[in-house]
Order: sequence, then structure tokens, then C-alpha cells
Amino acid sequence: MPRQMRKLSKSEVIESDDYLLAAIRYVHNNPVKAKIVTDPSAYKWSSYNDYLNRDDLGNEGIEKEMILGMFSADRAKAVELFIDYTNRSNEDVFIDHEDASEKGKTIFDEKSARVFIENFLKRNREVDLTILLKNKSLRDELISELRCKTSLSVRQIADLLGVNRGVVQRAQGRMTKE
Repeated sequence: MPRQMRKLSKSEVIESDDYLLAAIRYVHNNPVKAKIVTDPSAYKWSSYNDYLNRDDLGNEGIEKEMILGMFSADRAKAVELFIDYTNRSNEDVFIDHEDASEKGKTIFDEKSARVFIENFLKRNREVDLTILLKNKSLRDELISELRCKTSLSVRQIADLLGVNRGVVQRAQGRMTKE
């Protein structure tokens, strides 16, 4: 099977409501991002319109009422919130895990990065992140590992650690020189 087809057949378990909603938003906005349409509702192959309409003419495999129920018990309000959520500017990243793992990336989201940070703290016998951040060499090592092992942006790492982006960029620069 060609490599591109193997990528299409991959699947991933969705383990949280937040991730499910983000995945739905990503799928609905994919044709917009690809510049095929300017609005998710304009893409005729999308399930987006199934969420907006009460009729049962849409895709029967979609649990649209369950998804809408995550926004509100009132259907009209749920649809309004669903539209707002779908159109809201976001930084959802759903990268191809095969490509990322080929580049040595093993952490794909902020939740996993937090677990990595907790383990880093334990491994270095630090109880608290604020204490670790005062130790420049350990801080730089943590930042370097996060940059190497995650798909997170500099801004996302800075936000996770509670530091500014410059700290992350400088730390990465120092670690690269060594």
C-alpha cells in the first residue's frame, strides 16, 4: 500500500470530550484551511450541516445530539454555541503521528507535556516547577527536551512553564551551542 494510503488508514483513540470536540472542529475546518471553501457549511461532503439541522436526512452514523448536548441542553442554544466553537480562532494541531514519530516527537499535546514535566521534576528530585525554573541549567534542559520530544510551539511551552517566549528561545539556543 502506498505510504499516503497507510497514513489515511491510521486512527487514534479519542479519550476526552475536549479532544473529541477539537477533532470535530478540525475536521469541519479542514476544507476551509485547504482553501476549498470559505465556510464549513459550504463543503457539501462535510457533516457540519448535519449538526445545524434537526431533520434526519443527514449522516446516520453521527451522534449529533450527543455532541450538541455537550454545549447546551437547549438545542437552539447548543447549535449556536457549536457554530461559535467551530468558527472560533484556534490552534488545534492534529499532526500525522507517523511523520512526527519519524522526527523523534513522542508528545503530541499539552496534557502529555504536563505529565512529561511532572516526570522530569521527579527524575531531577525537584518538588515544584517554580523551584526548577530558578535553576537555569535544569530549566534549559527541560525546555530542550520539550522542544525535541513535543510538537508544541515555543509559545505553548512558554505558557506551560509560565515563562516568556524569549526564555524558551534563548534556552534552546544555549542547548544547541553545547
